[in-house]
Amino acid sequence: MVGVIFAPKKVRLGHIPKLAGFAKVLQFLRIKVPLSRAIIGVIVCGSVSDGTYNLRSDLDVVIVYRSSMASEAHLFIRQLTNLAAKYYVPLELTLVRDEIIHTQMHFLTPGFFDHLRYAVKHNGLIGANPLPLAGEYPVTSDQNALIYIGRKNHKFENWDSHLFYNAEYDVQVLQEVLDAPVHVARRFIDLHESGKGLGPKSEIALVYRRFAGGLADTLDHILDASQAYVSELQAQQACVDIPHYRQALRDIKAVGPLAAEFIRRNIKLLST
Repeated sequence: MVGVIFAPKKVRLGHIPKLAGFAKVLQFLRIKVPLSRAIIGVIVCGSVSDGTYNLRSDLDVVIVYRSSMASEAHLFIRQLTNLAAKYYVPLELTLVRDEIIHTQMHFLTPGFFDHLRYAVKHNGLIGANPLPLAGEYPVTSDQNALIYIGRKNHKFENWDSHLFYNAEYDVQVLQEVLDAPVHVARRFIDLHESGKGLGPKSEIALVYRRFAGGLADTLDHILDASQAYVSELQAQQACVDIPHYRQALRDIKAVGPLAAEFIRRNIKLLST
């Protein structure tokens, strides 16, 4: 569940997705996966699976394939990647071999596993469900949540030092500004309701408010900033205005201190 921030050059060239592009790639998966002997199962995660995607969304896909048919699987993956690129749909792939998923080395962490379970229940499964095949992960859900929040807190201690006004690098930092607080809120919820599995960001915000009270207002403010950026992308698709777009990026940067403070206060809540 990651949102994308696009570099000004991509906006100027029109290399940003249209919503119809997501539908095209999803249609490819629904048609091709059942026909492939190499692919055991595919799980489409996040907003694309539950239909809440927007122009900031990426297509988050977990593919479990047969090692004995790796060449055929790689061809399928290449076709998928090329189709997504054709429509400028950001594609986030997690590839897992069948010989690995049975072990502790599959890297499907407890929090991510809950996310996958949610996707399976909400129309994100294509082919066979690979989750029952997964070996037990060596870290508990609570441990995983604490590790994640701690890492994000460390990363945001001097978050603005990572901005070097290199367009491609800066947009990755700005993505973190809008998305890290949402992921931290999800992990915070995991510590109170492990295994719940949550969908849209709006649902995360509602559940988070039950545990964090007024701090949820800060999360709502960050979500509003994310929605403002989506509106900016829509406006840019209608009429490109790069100076205006750069201002929109500066507006996201202005949210950075708020995001950093939000993560710090979550650490304090966990320590009380």
